[in-house]
Amino acid sequence: MSPLAQLLEAALFASSRPLTLEELRTLDPTVGEGAVRTALADIRDTFATGDHGVELVEIAQGWQFLTRREYAEAIERAQFALRPRRLSPAALETLAIIAYRQPVGRLEVDEIRGVDSGAVIDKLSERGLVEVVTRGEGLGRPLLYGTTPQFLEILGLKDLDELPRRRTRMTLMRLQRALARAGVTSRRKAEDLIRAGRVRVDGAVATLGMSVDVARERLTVDGRAVRAGPLTWLALNKPVGYVVSRGDPAGRRTVYDLLPKVPGLTYVGRLDVMTSGLLLLTTDGAAAHRLMHPRFAVPRTYWLRAHGRSVDDVRAALTRPPAIDGRPVRVLDFRVRSVERGVEVELTLAEGRQRIVRRLAEALGLKVEWLHRVAYGPVRLGRLAEGKYRRLASNELEAIERLHGPA
Repeated sequence: MSPLAQLLEAALFASSRPLTLEELRTLDPTVGEGAVRTALADIRDTFATGDHGVELVEIAQGWQFLTRREYAEAIERAQFALRPRRLSPAALETLAIIAYRQPVGRLEVDEIRGVDSGAVIDKLSERGLVEVVTRGEGLGRPLLYGTTPQFLEILGLKDLDELPRRRTRMTLMRLQRALARAGVTSRRKAEDLIRAGRVRVDGAVATLGMSVDVARERLTVDGRAVRAGPLTWLALNKPVGYVVSRGDPAGRRTVYDLLPKVPGLTYVGRLDVMTSGLLLLTTDGAAAHRLMHPRFAVPRTYWLRAHGRSVDDVRAALTRPPAIDGRPVRVLDFRVRSVERGVEVELTLAEGRQRIVRRLAEALGLKVEWLHRVAYGPVRLGRLAEGKYRRLASNELEAIERLHGPA
């Protein structure tokens, strides 16, 4: 080998991590990139024969000597006591979300997982697998996370382009939700079953907090197989005075008092107790997530009557919507007409922040008399009577699938 190749060989043997091309060039500033690449190729060819126990591998955007595959198992056995502690299911789930969605903020990770992920992200950061890569543009400029070169090194990848392709259909859900949706028991009682070790996933005892793919994994409770029920989609014309919740501490009526008993039925976007109109409900958690998530900007249309400003003032204000919590309200369309002692507005938004229509009206100086939702995405309320529900038609289900792929 050339003197340059010998120099690079010595540096690579001394390093415990992959060295990038730029780092290797600093060993001899008088040579160019081409010469370094040629020397690396010479080293790789030299160690490619069966006369050596290691080989030079391009990995994690750099170069590193690694044990040859045929000796890896023996080396691992010898170093068993030195292995780092395995990642928990929660850490693996969080790491996968960050790897595929980076740069991604903690709130988005929380929303996907359904639980607070702050402590898990901190642990992954301590392990050197994720790091802060930038800040978001929203209120407070939240931290956005991505994976590290060590993550690529552990997985044996050159770069992120070599990550396995994601399934286009999102089927993971929390285990307790899967059990509730299948009609086994409530979510809270499902957690008790998991803690008691009575639930297994593909034969292994389940742990609280894990997610499952009900389409590919076998769930059992006390040895009996759990089978997911068919998907349900309902549209309800919610009356004023009903709470969008399973139960209410104050004893008020809830929307579930108006609905059939369907295990795992969840609502898509809340309506406050004084707002009436269209409420979608489904057992398809992945599709519900897509319909509600701000990233997909699914339109919601409302009618409201209010007083306090003229028609011209309201039109002018909605043309340039104000910011609420540091973010402009995403108004897609509006129509305003004058009525006795006030205005009526048909308003379409591409977001569903909590009480956003009422907060927008307040910001415009309007006092809302009534508020009614008439459409959510491709589903319209139509002539559905107040307090009644209907199942979605096939064309509505197909339209939901077309929004962002199969639900």
